[in-house]
Parts: sequence; structure tokens; C-alpha cells
Amino acid sequence: TLNVPNGYGIYFPSSGTLTIDNSVINAETMGVQVCSGSLNVTGADTAITVSGDGIDKTINDGAIEDGAAISIVNRVGYKGLTNIEVKGGTFTAKGDNAAVKAYKWENQTESAFDNSKNVVAISGGTFSSAVKEEYCATGYIPTKNADGTYGVAKAPTVAKIGETEFTSLKDAIATAEAGATIDIVSDINMPTVSYEITKNLTINLNNKKITADGYDAVFQISGENANVVLNGPGEVVAVENTGSAGKYAMAVWACDAGCTVTINGEVKFSQTIEHEDCKQYDMIYSSKGTIIINGGHYESFTPAWTLN
Repeated sequence: TLNVPNGYGIYFPSSGTLTIDNSVINAETMGVQVCSGSLNVTGADTAITVSGDGIDKTINDGAIEDGAAISIVNRVGYKGLTNIEVKGGTFTAKGDNAAVKAYKWENQTESAFDNSKNVVAISGGTFSSAVKEEYCATGYIPTKNADGTYGVAKAPTVAKIGETEFTSLKDAIATAEAGATIDIVSDINMPTVSYEITKNLTINLNNKKITADGYDAVFQISGENANVVLNGPGEVVAVENTGSAGKYAMAVWACDAGCTVTINGEVKFSQTIEHEDCKQYDMIYSSKGTIIINGGHYESFTPAWTLN
């Protein structure tokens, strides 16, 4: 057990691997911070608790006491992060402070952390704040526990191409060869995710419901001459989101030259709207391509803009 009632727990700015296994860290301003190398956190009895808030950083050197239980910093001028794995334990920060915080640090300024190479991979543990989806290990998703804490869990299979299973529709679309058929096998509720399609593809909804971000459309067909078929029965819900271009809740958007979207069978389309003052929410929208409707049920918040 490491108790630091008036400071931070562990600061690791070097190459190599820091392993925390069934260990307890109690600190005031930050639990453990990694700026280089690897971090491996394991063990159900591991507990990192931060009782206070962070402290403003006034110099470039030394620890950044940011209030997080686990702090991951891509720090310019250091040797770089290799692998951050959290597999178990309990991680608690004060109030609304993040239990796990990852960011880039340069010239005493914090900016967004790029985890496109999956440097951070969380596959277990209990957290006082939600785990960001992008920090979950492959095949895991964020969860909220009944007691108000947060965790991660193995993602269910949501789509199949033949006998190949996928826990992410986005991964299935990216993996699919042109002309493939994707079968949806369970409901998908990802209101901050949308699906861009750039190739010939058939999606069978199989009586399942897809809820996704409508800002760029749940299904955005952006491949030139792409031919996409959406087969019912099933349901598609576009969740309104706001960006630099305005407020949108599109379910389908055909937006590249020569592309075609065909909707077959009893597909129910609807919208989830937050800003009810907006007078135009396109739902099925073609800006360049062609949309062929052979059936379906359409419930738009602004009916005049159901089909545009």
C-alpha cells in the first residue's frame, strides 16, 4: 500500500514497464501517471483512489497532477507510450474528475489524445467515471453498473458476414469486400456512431434495431457509384446531433455521384430529437445519388422533410 495524503502516487516518465498488481495507492492529486513506456494494471484487489483535485501545472518538467486515478500523457519530448493495459481493479477520482484521463501535453497545454493505434486498452476494472469507448480494448464496450460506477464488458456479436462474427458494425463494414452481405444479429445502440459506406453492400436488418448518430446520417453512402441495399424488416433510429453545419438527424444520406441506396421491406425509420425548435430535420436525404424506396414506415419529426 502506498499512502500519499498530500501529493501524488506514482510518476513514470521512463521507458520500460510499470506493473501494478493487487496493489493499493491512496493519493491526493493523482494516482499513477505514465508518460513513456508501458503500464500493466491487474488484480481484483488493486485500488487507486485520489481524494482531491488536480493542481495547475506551471513548469514543463515533473508530474502533471491532474486529479485522475490513472493518468496517461503523450508528452512531447519524452520517449513515447508503448502499451497501456488495465485489466482489473477499482479506480476512483474525486467528484466529476475522470478516473482515467488521457491527453497530449505540449508547452504546458493539454490537447486531445490519439488512441487510433490502441495504445490504451481497458478490459476490466471498476471506475468512478465512464470509460471512453476509444479506450476500451478490442472487443469491449463501456458499461454502467447498477451502483452508479462504471466498467467495461465484452461486446456482443452484432453483425455477421457469413460465419464471421463482429462486435462492431463499423468493423464489419470496413472488413466487408465489395458486394458482401452483412447480417445484423442483435440490436445496436450507439447514438454517437454513424456508418459510412463506400462500396457495394447489402445489409439485412433481420428484425433488429439500429440506433446511431444522425449528423452525418446513420448510413452515409459516400462511395462513387456504390450500390447499397437495406433489407427489412427492422428499425433505424437517427439521433439528432449538432455540429458546425447545424442540427441533423438523417437516417440515410446518399452523397456521392452515381451512388444508389435501395430500401426493401418493412423498415421503420424514426428520429430522436433534442432541439424541437428546429423546423427542418432531413431523414432520408439524397444530395447526389439515388434512393429507391420499395417499402418501409417513416416517422419524421418534421414530416415535410422526410424525403428530400
